[in-house]
Amino acid sequence: MKRLILSVALLAFTLAGRAATPDFKEVYSILKTNLTRLSDADLQNAAVDGLLSRLGNRALLVTNATKSAEADAQPREVVTAASVLETSYGYVRLGDLNEGADKKIGEVLHGLTSTNKYKGLILDLRFAKGNDHAGVYKVADCFFPGDKVIATVEGKAERSTGRSALNGMPTAVLVNRKTQDAAEVLAASLRAGKVGLLLGSSTAGELSLYRDIPLSTGQVLRVATGEIKFEDGSVMPFNGVVPDIKVKVSLLDEQLYLADAYKLIGVMATNSNQTAAAQTRMINEAELVRRHKEGLNPDVDVVPVKEGEKTVQNVIRDPALARALDLLKGLAIVREYRNKR
Repeated sequence: MKRLILSVALLAFTLAGRAATPDFKEVYSILKTNLTRLSDADLQNAAVDGLLSRLGNRALLVTNATKSAEADAQPREVVTAASVLETSYGYVRLGDLNEGADKKIGEVLHGLTSTNKYKGLILDLRFAKGNDHAGVYKVADCFFPGDKVIATVEGKAERSTGRSALNGMPTAVLVNRKTQDAAEVLAASLRAGKVGLLLGSSTAGELSLYRDIPLSTGQVLRVATGEIKFEDGSVMPFNGVVPDIKVKVSLLDEQLYLADAYKLIGVMATNSNQTAAAQTRMINEAELVRRHKEGLNPDVDVVPVKEGEKTVQNVIRDPALARALDLLKGLAIVREYRNKR
């Protein structure tokens, strides 16, 4: 009984605390009248800073530095890497989800799956971004099986067409703090549509549905004006997409791993902990396309190394990539076991 009374008292205290939030105009007026050595401009700046800070990514002040960085950003390819891991698992890494990205991604996925049936796919959205807000659902369509609602955007349903080459293939999606804007929406839609699980760290929290409103000062206020609702009823979060499985890796290390997933980072290599490098290299996108056109088997994840070409380790050191591969291997074993029963 005492616990019940205490719980009710705490709840009442909390509600009373919320109800006691002072009126903004009243506080502003008191501060303006009583604070010394504080100009109107200083008080207004503090009020604006506090308001925007409280709203987080729902409202952002676009500065000249922000505009300059956006203008100077070098565009990247839609697909920055494509390969086959351990003969049975496809790997596709995306860069910029710009206009027409769905066509490029669709071609790569068809190239991966047209001649052989793989046991799973790893979609790497780490450091991926894009501002093609309308086209991101066409990209998602490359992964969605059948006719389904991908998302509802401001009352309009974006549907899949069933043109995906994956046919329900188990998929793991890698994300991190630099997964931004349209890439975040893609990750969230794939998870909500039960297309794949997300691994890594929470995404940047940069919503797609923004409206830029010019201010009298010449600055721009970027306001989140719409809502994206997914098939499972979830809504696109303002502060980033939280992965299903968290993998803690620094951004610097992840950049190094993207360049070489087999690289030992922060460990002194010795004969006891460093396996001999196989005289092979991973298949890149060009190699996959060539094999497909020539009718060669793309189901081999390595090709002979040319004289003077750099070799790689045959053990994946990238923690997020290794975790995703282990997950897909486990799912493949379960599926094989069920099929034998």
